[in-house]
Amino acid sequence: MENKAERLKKLDNPKLIDVVKNYRQYGYDENLRDQAISILEERGIDKEHLQLTGNFTNNVYDRASLAYKAFHKNSIIALIMYILFLVSLVSEPFLVNAQIVNSSYYFVISLVIIIAFWSFLIKSFIDYNEFHKAIGQGSNADGVMMYFGFGVPLYFLAFFYFRKQMKEQMDSIS
Repeated sequence: MENKAERLKKLDNPKLIDVVKNYRQYGYDENLRDQAISILEERGIDKEHLQLTGNFTNNVYDRASLAYKAFHKNSIIALIMYILFLVSLVSEPFLVNAQIVNSSYYFVISLVIIIAFWSFLIKSFIDYNEFHKAIGQGSNADGVMMYFGFGVPLYFLAFFYFRKQMKEQMDSIS
């Protein structure tokens, strides 16, 4: 840790301010950030000054990160529901014809899975839009059409595509 503190002391003020503001993006912990703040305070720049100049936190990154995490969670649940739905479609003829499962029970279970899939798909879409609002891109109509057009029949592909796209955009936030 002492090595990191020494390296921080060698940085000029703008770079230290960047460390304070973007420490999460760089994968630094709170301790390193606190050390950078302490060094800046020794140099005459206090927390209040950092807050007033908008350099204490990266609000865009924080909002985008929250939306990304919510999208990730909801889209994974939607993917699980999608897989369950596909399994139920494939297994339905065998289970119902062999009278292992009553067809009305099977219908209710499939309906619950479909409703859950659509619920989490819509939640993940809302998170997708919140993410784009957070990074200043607003909603994009092409994304909406792709999300629902490809999202339902080819959800397993859409899941990976949108997750990769959002991860790349998270990495580019400054």
